[in-house]
Amino acid sequence: MAKKICYQCSTENEEHYSFCKYCGAPLPVVDRAETNSVPTPQRPQATPYDTEYDGVSGKELAIYVGKNADKIMPKFFAMQLTGKRTSFCAPVLWLGFFFGFFGMAFWFFARKLYRLGLVLALCGLILAGADIAVNYNAYHTLFTETAQLFAAAVEPGANPELLIADYSQLVENFAAAINPIVSNINSYIGGIVMPIIMSFYAFDIYKTKAVREIKRIKSAFPDDGLVLNRINMAGGRADAMVLIPLALNILSSMLIIVTFF
Repeated sequence: MAKKICYQCSTENEEHYSFCKYCGAPLPVVDRAETNSVPTPQRPQATPYDTEYDGVSGKELAIYVGKNADKIMPKFFAMQLTGKRTSFCAPVLWLGFFFGFFGMAFWFFARKLYRLGLVLALCGLILAGADIAVNYNAYHTLFTETAQLFAAAVEPGANPELLIADYSQLVENFAAAINPIVSNINSYIGGIVMPIIMSFYAFDIYKTKAVREIKRIKSAFPDDGLVLNRINMAGGRADAMVLIPLALNILSSMLIIVTFF
């Protein structure tokens, strides 16, 4: 009886199976007319799941990646074929654009790259602290006068147009008072340059860590029949861990509020 090979994890399945018995991925449909005919010898095509990555099988690597392996494994495969270390990771880029160092840390924490994620989050916290320290007077004036404008806005007979004009002038004065060097470092380095760089190297960093972790597990449990389960438990995603960079991001915002109020 012909076997169906899962494109996701390379497991052999019985012909009547529609989904992989190991990972649950949809299986290819077998054409019985083709199975009854004399097969034409063809050169097997390499896939992301039957390729070896620095001594680790594609199946083991896919199990470690877990969720979204169907999107990430082709990235690993392309890097393996070309010998390049770069492959574009859109989530890292967009998270970095919108949230700076903290945003990039979200992705790395979710993929259990905790050390790098913590370094990125701390970089964001340090830059925020440096911005506050250098531009203390400008921030103090902005927050103090903004609070006064809000207090004036709730008084009877307040003129909204005048308040809006005063706030616009306040923002212009703040922009002119801040140190452009520190602000540019925070904006361009944290929100543009680093997201672009990390978006091209994120998958290489992730693959290197995954291969190293799989080798460690196989070395520690060489005769363990549950080694694939151990790899699955060590990998995957830890979505709850994104709360750490989120907490640091909130901490940096609270630092500003507590400092000036």
